Amino acid sequence: AMVSKKVNDFFAIPLDYFELIETPVVDIYWKDKNNYDLIFPRDKKIDFSSYKNPELGNFLYVNKLDRLKMVNQISQEIISTIDEKDLNNDEQLQALESNIEVLSKRLMAVGINEATIAMAEKNISAMKNNVKKNKKLSDLLDRLTKNRSSYLFTHNQIATYVALHIVKNIDWGSPEQEDKVAFICFFHDILLETDAQAMIQDNEELKSSEISSREKALVEKHAQLAAEMICKFPHAPMGADQIIKTHHGSLNGVGFSDHYGANLSPMAIVFIVAEEFTRHVIKSSGNPQKAHILKELRVKFTANRVKKVVDVLENITI
Repeated sequence: AMVSKKVNDFFAIPLDYFELIETPVVDIYWKDKNNYDLIFPRDKKIDFSSYKNPELGNFLYVNKLDRLKMVNQISQEIISTIDEKDLNNDEQLQALESNIEVLSKRLMAVGINEATIAMAEKNISAMKNNVKKNKKLSDLLDRLTKNRSSYLFTHNQIATYVALHIVKNIDWGSPEQEDKVAFICFFHDILLETDAQAMIQDNEELKSSEISSREKALVEKHAQLAAEMICKFPHAPMGADQIIKTHHGSLNGVGFSDHYGANLSPMAIVFIVAEEFTRHVIKSSGNPQKAHILKELRVKFTANRVKKVVDVLENITI
């Protein structure tokens, strides 16, 4: 039946996305002049013969009140493509980056729920697998550069590689600690939206940045907000929220600190060192020099407990 509603009662979704969907969770409409006609009823298998109809144009439509449900279903289907065997390494990398972007927006919109938990777990596992495929850090860096990955995603991937290396080689490391560090790497910057936000690393840079005041507030509090979110995540690794909160050295998760006091846990220090090493790797224009980076880190980190973590990076393969 034809449905006569105002245009803004409907939400347009590119036609291509529906190729991913077998059975939609909401009613789907197509636009015929100014009318919206129900084409695929909810919970019924999509009939692909009508789907390929050239009259449909480039978009299909859902009721605007259903848009989150539809976007969520599409997101889930995209996620399931991450580990499809017919994707090559580069395609898996691109799929992972777009999925993390989708998840970040979903977390901002709806927070932790059943769907976002499932997305996060799938993505964390894909991220670990992606990192492990690279024998050398520069192999991972090359792939990220070749795929024109964003700074935010590149930083996340390299930091995961470096932090996993530390935890594998430090005396208190264990498989549980590896899972914890991968979880923390995934969530620590999940609420940042842009590369410009992710590149800010101290209070001075934040103050002089040209981003909007809303964005500055987000950067200043992103560690605290992510930590609060993790408190609601069932079965999150013990202490993950606290480590995320302190990943810029500030104990309350607001702003940046250069003082790494005795209150910081060993895992928080691993993470702070991994992030600093990562910044130098990304800055290296594709040619990271381990000796130079370690020298810089030893100048920045003077406390013994931090230097011990830096020492573990002596045997990382760049």
